[in-house]
Amino acid sequence: MTQHLLLFIGGLAAGFINTLASSGSAVSLPIFLFLGFSPHVANATNRLNVLAAACSSAIVFARQGKIDWGHVPHMLAPTIGGAVVGALLADWLPDRGLRWVIILAVVMSLILVLAGTKRFLRAPRREHLTFGWPQMGLLFLVGIWAGLIVLDGYTYLLLTLVLAVGYDLVGANAMKVIAGIGVTGAAIALFADQAEVEWFAGGLMSFGGVAGAWGGAKLAASERSKVWVFRLLVITIVGEIVHMIWR
Repeated sequence: MTQHLLLFIGGLAAGFINTLASSGSAVSLPIFLFLGFSPHVANATNRLNVLAAACSSAIVFARQGKIDWGHVPHMLAPTIGGAVVGALLADWLPDRGLRWVIILAVVMSLILVLAGTKRFLRAPRREHLTFGWPQMGLLFLVGIWAGLIVLDGYTYLLLTLVLAVGYDLVGANAMKVIAGIGVTGAAIALFADQAEVEWFAGGLMSFGGVAGAWGGAKLAASERSKVWVFRLLVITIVGEIVHMIWR
């Protein structure tokens, strides 16, 4: 019962933080490790929470007419291809190796949070979008990372879609969740085939994540709440890094 409560609270915190400050998986992924899940099962099961959030966001963007459906195939082909490669790589790594990849990903997440990547995403939308081979290559690499370790994959997608392809931040956010559904769904399918997904635990955390995202949306306009969430996120990530290295 305690484990179930912690999974729900972890999902609640991840969804809340993801809405206000991003990097929710930097909280949820280590929780699975803390509860004793193997690195492979933790990495696979955490995707359910990510997929639930992506589907919820996609519905909102679709209703608002923000999704550029004409370019969705150009984006999905390289990202899903990369995600398959990344998921296969994750399965190939031994538990100890994957644990250190997770630690590296959480450390990188902390760096991104402290650097404030959103300031790089204020570029205006270009008149013409570019989906050439360089952009496809970048999306493929982002797909590999998302398939290997989903953590901060959305941030790298945003950077690529804004700085390389030419979307504004709103358009990139809408396309990002569609890519998220594709790469996360592909990874879950591969991990499920290896019986690495704990469906009940992941579903419970996803339920908490949806509730947390709703609460975060209610406070999204409050700058003061964002400051405190940012501080809490930094403290939480640092604590989790110390705990994972100590273990």
